[in-house]
Amino acid sequence: MAGEDTVEIVALIAAAGRGIRMGGEVEKQFMLLGKKPLLVHALEHFQELSEVNQVIVSAPEERVEYCEREIVGRFGLSKVVAIVPGGEVRQESIYRALGRVSPTADLVVTHDAARPFLFEDVLARTIATARTCGAAVAAIPESDTVKEVNPDGAILRTVDRRLLWRAQTPQAFAWEVLQEAFSRARADGYVATDEAELVERAGYEVRVVPGSRWNIKVTTPEDMELAKLLLAWVAKGSDRRPGLD
Repeated sequence: MAGEDTVEIVALIAAAGRGIRMGGEVEKQFMLLGKKPLLVHALEHFQELSEVNQVIVSAPEERVEYCEREIVGRFGLSKVVAIVPGGEVRQESIYRALGRVSPTADLVVTHDAARPFLFEDVLARTIATARTCGAAVAAIPESDTVKEVNPDGAILRTVDRRLLWRAQTPQAFAWEVLQEAFSRARADGYVATDEAELVERAGYEVRVVPGSRWNIKVTTPEDMELAKLLLAWVAKGSDRRPGLD
């Protein structure tokens, strides 16, 4: 990895989903939250953090031109250097974006377009941990009692929640680590739900760093209503996050 002062960091934003659970006519990443699409909220965090050099977005194939014009151009997101057509699943979308990353990059950060409340401290500490350890994931400890249930709905056991964390994005990895993890998964036909799983599977240690309960993923209409409430709170300029840290 390059010296601390010359680390090259590229962010990959997964924005190719169809948002079926949201139920709208427009993909959820393009739905307005306040006066901006969800995707813009996500991208602005990377635009503002000086450590991030470039951003690559994966979008639905038929939305690539729209993203160039109405997302990147309209909102002045100058760090976005490419918008690539995504795949049928998240893993394929991130892989296609990863293919546009220069081998000179040191760290690759992945993030969901549907997570609009990524605060700078979460992003910065995820990057800092990955710079030291090679792989890091923002996550929050599980606070609910968790049950393992069979297909018929009967509880099999209660899982020790003290050992459980809920993974979020951002997730950050050394470039060569993420490349190897994807190569192994593609060779084996293995599909994961996030990049950390692929890196774990390749035999690397992934460190958890404290995320935030604000860092919600907008998946359902109810999530969007919650996001509107959170946005209104943020707009007040309060330093206090309402019980969600």
